[in-house]
Amino acid sequence: MDDQPIRIIRPASRPFYEGLFKSGLIDHWSAQNDLVESHVLESTPEGGLAVKHTRIWPTSYCVEWSPSMLKDAALCTLDFAIELADHRLMLQDATPWNVLFDGSQPVFVDLTSVVPGDKGLIWPAYGQFLSHFRNPLLLSHAGRGRLARQMLFDHLNGIDETELAAAAPLRLKLRRPSIALAATLKAQIEKRPHLQTRIRSAAAAQKLGLSPRQRTAFLKSLRRKVEGMRLSAAGNVWQDYYAGIPQDVDRQKKLDTVERVVRGIGPKSVIDLGANTGPFSVIAARAGARTIAVDSSEPCMDTLYRLAKSESLPITPLIADLMSPTPAFGNFGDQFPGLLQRARSDYAFCLGLMHHLHVAGRQSFQRISDFLSRVARRGVIFEFVAMDDSNNEWISAGREIGYDFDTVRGAIAAVFPRIEVLDSDRPTRKLLICEK
Repeated sequence: MDDQPIRIIRPASRPFYEGLFKSGLIDHWSAQNDLVESHVLESTPEGGLAVKHTRIWPTSYCVEWSPSMLKDAALCTLDFAIELADHRLMLQDATPWNVLFDGSQPVFVDLTSVVPGDKGLIWPAYGQFLSHFRNPLLLSHAGRGRLARQMLFDHLNGIDETELAAAAPLRLKLRRPSIALAATLKAQIEKRPHLQTRIRSAAAAQKLGLSPRQRTAFLKSLRRKVEGMRLSAAGNVWQDYYAGIPQDVDRQKKLDTVERVVRGIGPKSVIDLGANTGPFSVIAARAGARTIAVDSSEPCMDTLYRLAKSESLPITPLIADLMSPTPAFGNFGDQFPGLLQRARSDYAFCLGLMHHLHVAGRQSFQRISDFLSRVARRGVIFEFVAMDDSNNEWISAGREIGYDFDTVRGAIAAVFPRIEVLDSDRPTRKLLICEK
């Protein structure tokens, strides 16, 4: 978390970016959270410029963001583009891969996307904005956020008009006839290479003499459209999990115990596995830990993100299935590291999750312990769930299971040898405070 990334700017581009630093603009943009904090480090032997950026942790990708996070990343990109237009500058890229979340705060991180304004086109990155932001947001607006995230794994192309038209539900296409029209036009142009050549030639020949005011007006209009999108996360059973807990369960006791333990150990970072709507993530964040919340439920993560944003809590919610977390992908299969590599934290929370990993997920306790060791540097707060716990009957689907407390504790102790056992919120559960 403490190492800072270095960007090398080529000699040909050095005068432009050096001028931005000397003008104070980069410091100004960083201060108002438009751009990641950046400082000139030194000249390179080839005559370029080395720039140091403050590291944003965790590194997260749009394929893991909830719909509200993608929307805020789009607004962050547009706000920065509007700011740049006032200085006759622009963003040459408009993609969520240039945004990271510092807790719940989106930050633009690609300094070299800032270039002089193009007088011929109002925004050359507009098509990229549509395919990487607008189109996936439209799918999310229609309750198809999961599909949008899967399609965004195509990090170079995003979701084009044809794919949007194929993936959009009928009700969305009826409300927005332009979706089908854009797909039809794209298909017709692709069938006629001579039309593509003429369009590119016409675009290259445009000399509109656009003023910063015209570009700003266009960007602000686009921002209003994005701001007006009402996103609808597809609901699921986990959204109301806590409301369904039996009345005789002392939920507050578990919350108080976890809070006392967290404040006692003082972790700098926490990953909350199977976080649901994040009550334990909130405890960790309020205790000063930078927190990653991971859950496969889109509505749960969207709810937690909006809470973290409203209270400025250092929580980054990510949508991922722990049985199949985001793998490494991108150019040559390793451009974007996998989630487990990016999310390693001081402590992990594994609360109300053991039975899902073992019973439903069919993972041995040794594999579960090894997994926890991979994501937790120091320790884990682990909740043991006995076989006669009511939730086991619900998720086992008649599958025969067999384990006891000593078996589970022994498997965990092989990786986390120091274990303290505390009461949880019901007799069928125990909290294990485990450290390496």
